[in-house]
Amino acid sequence: MEISCTHAGGAISQASLSGAVGVPGGRRELSVYSRDGAWELPTDIHYPDAFANVRAEFAAVVRTWCSHELGARRGLYLQQLLSALG
Repeated sequence: MEISCTHAGGAISQASLSGAVGVPGGRRELSVYSRDGAWELPTDIHYPDAFANVRAEFAAVVRTWCSHELGARRGLYLQQLLSALG
């Protein structure tokens, strides 16, 4: 799944999620980019159950059409907090 958003100021943001890619050993990447630079999730940190939980919770949201506590509303709230910081 991928979502692309064009923001009022012209910035474009994208997020992708893939739960089964058939890569031996798996692969994960998380990068956050801003005009101040980039941040990458260290790849040497392992969360054995995290991605299984993400897949299960995402599937539950799709099946039930119920929102998740970490949905768009929470994302907007976090965005407002970050915006208030500067």
